[in-house]
Order: sequence, then structure tokens, then C-alpha cells
Amino acid sequence: MYKQLTILIMAFGCFLTCLATESLSDTLREKLQPCMVMFDDLEPEDRSNFMTRVDDPENRYYHVSGMWPPCGCECSMTVKAYRYDMAEYLVMTTEKHLCDWVSRVTFDRDPASVLPDNFGVQTFIPNWPEDYSMKHTAFYLDMSLPQTGTDTVVTIKPVPFGLHIKSGKNITWETSQGENSRPLYAIRTIAQRIADETALVHVMTGQFDRVNDADMAIVRAEIGETYGKFESMDILQKHLNELSDIYMVYSRIPHKSVVFGWNAQEGTFFLKERGDPVQRVTFREFLIENEYWSVAC
Repeated sequence: MYKQLTILIMAFGCFLTCLATESLSDTLREKLQPCMVMFDDLEPEDRSNFMTRVDDPENRYYHVSGMWPPCGCECSMTVKAYRYDMAEYLVMTTEKHLCDWVSRVTFDRDPASVLPDNFGVQTFIPNWPEDYSMKHTAFYLDMSLPQTGTDTVVTIKPVPFGLHIKSGKNITWETSQGENSRPLYAIRTIAQRIADETALVHVMTGQFDRVNDADMAIVRAEIGETYGKFESMDILQKHLNELSDIYMVYSRIPHKSVVFGWNAQEGTFFLKERGDPVQRVTFREFLIENEYWSVAC
């Protein structure tokens, strides 16, 4: 009788565990819907050509990504549940929508309660003055959720130039385009074509007589009423100076990424290690290599 009762209790416990696991899996899959609905108009047999999906209930990890015709707009979502205190979970979601310039990391709890102590812009940029604030949010954080294990990489990146996020913060977990967004990619064109990179500094400071004729012609070619050009030299100078400020801060970053470890007893992240040292770039390289906002269909 005792043996039968023990077996019954074990079976009931297994049933409850399986039920909880199934419920968690359903919750995690549901969080992928903002990306999944993008493929609703496709025939089931066509979805595999445009969409990649990973369902890994054992590791509490789910992912969907892909693009759909005719624009080639792309979305990507990943959700991961971090277990703690035996049966509690922190659910993390990362989301990207290319055509809307959305990059978002969300926590199902207050981020401050799970992030390492004093985590913030100073984690990546030491000695950042607490009272220093830029006109637009300069940097955003990208998180890579692991399919296996719990080590989680967080990377700081410049907000795409021209996106112009006014959040009142120097760093954010979320970007998206808005009414303040404007094209600045003509700056990349100038940086790519000029022969003397000091021309960028001379244009910023209004020392046009120090710019050679060929480079000055390249600069003036990006001034005009055509979409994507700058209405005046003053406006070009203003945006160059804003990007120069971001570059000066970016140049102080020793490591672009950190690795979070997971404390399964407390249900919190801790700073486990820092990534590789940043490779230094010139202002010109910075302007050429980074992303620029543009209108997508």
C-alpha cells in the first residue's frame, strides 16, 4: 500500500511538472506572435522559404526570424526563460523589426531588480559624468539570448545615425523610428569620397578655406533641396558636430560587450566578464562603418 501511494504521489508530481512546463512553453510561444503574424498571408508550404523557427522547450528557448515579400522587411524575435528558486522564471525577449528600425529588449520584471548592481552607461564607458546628457540618445543595448546555458552577452552600439531618439537617457534598451528621424547618409557619402579626412573637421568648424577644392566640391554636392541632402551648410555642420560628440564618447569605450552570468538562487544577473577590447577607428571610419537611418517600405 505504501509503495502504491509513493508511486501515485510521484506520478501526480510529474503530471503537475509537465502541466507547468506546457503552460510555460505556451506563454513563451505566444510572445513570438508580433513576428509570427508577419507571415500569416503566406501559404504554409511557403513559410519555410521565408521563415526560420526554433522551438526548444527543454532549454526554454524559442526563436523566429525571416523576411517577407515584396519589400524584404525582416523581423526577428527570441524568448528565453531563466529559471531560479526551483520553479520561478525570468522571461527575456529580444525583438527586431528592420523596416521600423525597432530593436527592443524586454524583461517581465523590473530590469533594475535583475541587472547587476550599478549597471548602466558607466558599465561600458567608465567615468561618464552623471550630469552629462546628449541631445539625442546616443547608444542602445543589444542582448544575445543563449539557446543553451545562461551566459548572456550584452553589447553597446551607436543608435543608427539620424534615428534621433529623444528619451532623456544616454543609453536605451529600445530603438524605433519616429517623427524626429531624418536621413543623414549623405554624411557617409562625403566621408567615403573625400581625399583628405581633415576636411571633415574643417567643415565642422567652418574653416572652409582649409578644404581643398576637390573635397569642397564633394561637400557642396550634398547640399540642396533633394531628399537626402542637407538644406544648408549650417545644417550639415550641426549634424557633423552631433556625430563628432558621439564619436568622442564612443572612443572612450574599452569593451563593447559584457557577459552576464545567471544567479539561479537569487534570480539575478551578475557581471561575469568583459568582451574583447574595442578596435580604435578614426572619425572618418566611424562615419562610414556605422548604420544610418533610411526610409524602408
